[in-house]
Amino acid sequence: MNPDQVQDKVDDFFDKAESLNSAKLRELDQDIAQRDNSEANMRDDISVKSDISKMSGATDNFSEPADDASASKRETITINFLPKSKVVNQHQSAVEEDIEWADIYTKNNAVYKEMDNLNKIKMIEEKKRFMKSLDKQVAERDFKKKLLEEEKKVDLA
Repeated sequence: MNPDQVQDKVDDFFDKAESLNSAKLRELDQDIAQRDNSEANMRDDISVKSDISKMSGATDNFSEPADDASASKRETITINFLPKSKVVNQHQSAVEEDIEWADIYTKNNAVYKEMDNLNKIKMIEEKKRFMKSLDKQVAERDFKKKLLEEEKKVDLA
């Protein structure tokens, strides 16, 4: 079985399964191994194995998997996961959410700058009104001083 076929088989397995445990993984592994063995037997009938691959020693270090008796004694681990399509949808929704937050940040930033500019304009207008008020008070004080001086001149005369 070529790697693409194995990948397709694994993808199909994860798309269909709602939970993941060691028994289901063993079934998947056995199914892939059976298909691989049947394809290997067909190829052996047609092709001749090379002596180089037999002499490489690559298979000498391979250890056989534990037998089913010891595997059944072990605790079965179950992992819940989402099918590939749901994971993709969650990823897309996360990206969309990030874009939405970026838009919100941009809008908030623009509103903040506009409010800051309005506050600056408001402060400038308040300063102008305050200066006008002070100028008016100074003018009234000067006017009252002139009136008092004129009254004093009239009283002295």
